[in-house]
Amino acid sequence: MDKKFSASIACASIVDIRDSIEKLNHSVDFLHIDLMDNHFVKNLGFSYDQIADIRKLSNLPFDFHLMVDNPENVLDKNIIREGDMVSIHIEAVFDFEEMAKKIKDLGARVLLALNPMVPIKCIEIVADLIDGINYLTVNPGFASQVQTDIAKIQAANIGSFIKENKREKFIFEVDGNMTLKNIEIFSSFGANCFVLGTSSIFPNNKLNIDQLREIVKLKDK
Repeated sequence: MDKKFSASIACASIVDIRDSIEKLNHSVDFLHIDLMDNHFVKNLGFSYDQIADIRKLSNLPFDFHLMVDNPENVLDKNIIREGDMVSIHIEAVFDFEEMAKKIKDLGARVLLALNPMVPIKCIEIVADLIDGINYLTVNPGFASQVQTDIAKIQAANIGSFIKENKREKFIFEVDGNMTLKNIEIFSSFGANCFVLGTSSIFPNNKLNIDQLREIVKLKDK
């Protein structure tokens, strides 16, 4: 699967967010949107109205990460569109199967979000309900964190699970501290989608994404 890149808009400066999005429209595959409620994680993310405003600035699909209690409520807000991706935490949802079905009925893809130390055994339980995994290399909720010690081990195990279970079409997204070096490392584990934030493109779009695509492509050969 070709490598995809998702820009974490929460890491952009609110002062020049329009300019950032207009530049990203021509270089990334998704806009990564964090929804946070100060309960599931101790931070707040974009409001539904702000997400609607961001839609006006981009035709890119959105890559939602639902870091909220009762994520089922998000589906009632009419913010998820066909072609989007939606990452949900199994520990936050009452009926994962029903939630996954509702997301797919909207034409979006479902990813299982895994905190750094959540057992990857969880993937087995819902493998037939999801389109991939979003592995968090840091404890979610805040930007500019250092990767957890277990992150690379867990990611390698996820890559092995995908290969051994012939889930070649799975999206394997990694989110957290995605420097150029870490993108190369996690790509070697089988990751094929990378959330770019303060470690790579913000502030000032400091990493040339077109060059990054070429580097990752060469490393895969």
